[in-house]
Amino acid sequence: MIRAYKEIYLKDAMTNLGEMTEYAHDACGFDVDDALRMFVISGYADRFGKGDPSVVCGRSGTELFQDISDKCGIHKTDWPKAIVKYTTEEYYWIGYILAYFQWTYNKTFGNIIESIKAEDLLNMYPALHTASEDKAIEVIKDLYDSRNSKEDAEMKIEVLRAEEEWQRAGAYSVRIEGMNRQHHISLREEFDEHDCEGTRYIVLLDEGYPIATCRFFDSDDKDKVILGRVVVLPDYRGKGLGVKVMEEAEAWIKELGYSEVIIDSRTNVVGFYEKLGYKLISDHEEMSGCFECIRMSKKL
Repeated sequence: MIRAYKEIYLKDAMTNLGEMTEYAHDACGFDVDDALRMFVISGYADRFGKGDPSVVCGRSGTELFQDISDKCGIHKTDWPKAIVKYTTEEYYWIGYILAYFQWTYNKTFGNIIESIKAEDLLNMYPALHTASEDKAIEVIKDLYDSRNSKEDAEMKIEVLRAEEEWQRAGAYSVRIEGMNRQHHISLREEFDEHDCEGTRYIVLLDEGYPIATCRFFDSDDKDKVILGRVVVLPDYRGKGLGVKVMEEAEAWIKELGYSEVIIDSRTNVVGFYEKLGYKLISDHEEMSGCFECIRMSKKL
């Protein structure tokens, strides 16, 4: 499984998130679910999940919660003092084990806290806090999967082959939400010369709401297309929709008579495309916006 950051940072990450949840609850009186929602809303969860050193190990859990709060509009100069000796009791364990769960399964914190609540972890604590971390996250994963499978069954996904402007608007909205806002990619970088007439888009809709997209366009070789801008909204990740949007695009591409798909994959998601049958055709990495990318292809 692809992991967002190296294992060398993991212990610091677990410790810091444990300190954050314990400080938020025990010292500041915050509900832990509220503190974790602030973690996501502030953008720090996204940076933490990607292994940003300034977040996972560049500040204490106390400092992290204070920075999160400031980002969420809670401006204070009289924060409670840091807890001198953090424990491994229940409110520390919540953040500690969530950090390990996120790192192991590469889920977004947004998805995780939608499915796993503080009360769930408090109920697990007596039996699992003395068990191995691997055993603990297996139990958490079972609960996560059971809740997400129910949500998936309730979703009614509609596939839109977008060629008209009003349809393309759905693709653009996903990219603005998933790339421009989440990754702070400028509109000029995200929307390039290939977002034009002739480019085709797949858009997945959940009850009419755009949730995932990709695009493809002709390459210099008439038998090949270039596929890219594969985006799933954060709240819908981990539900197999990335695979679905790719499969829908490939089916359309094949119907149009093309025989090969080329994609410039971000280096941290190469494994995702390899599982779909894509192979590296170059070992040369290039920057695309703020991402390192490498070229892959698949014969249809």
